[in-house]
Amino acid sequence: MQFRVSGRLGFKGWLTILVALTVVVAIGVAIAIVAVSVFLFLLPVLAVAAAIYYLLWRLRVYPARQQAPEEPVIIAREFRILDAAEIERDPRGDGASGNGEAGPWTRKN
Repeated sequence: MQFRVSGRLGFKGWLTILVALTVVVAIGVAIAIVAVSVFLFLLPVLAVAAAIYYLLWRLRVYPARQQAPEEPVIIAREFRILDAAEIERDPRGDGASGNGEAGPWTRKN
């Protein structure tokens, strides 16, 4: 069986190419129209939703300020100054020296 191949396209060949290009362009235009329509519909909806979320989030995070207490709240603790020898004794840095003794960073209750 031999196939005949000619160097030029006939009317049927050009018509087939034209129909294929028309279908591809029509599909592209349809996708573009749908994408623009969805974008134009969703953009205002998303903007309103973002504004509502922002406003409600601010109301939750920053509730109306209550009156300040009459006396200030003071948090007091005991502190002591450590010298370099005390700091070097604790290689792990968590206050436990590993031998069961409390280090300088352990809390005294």
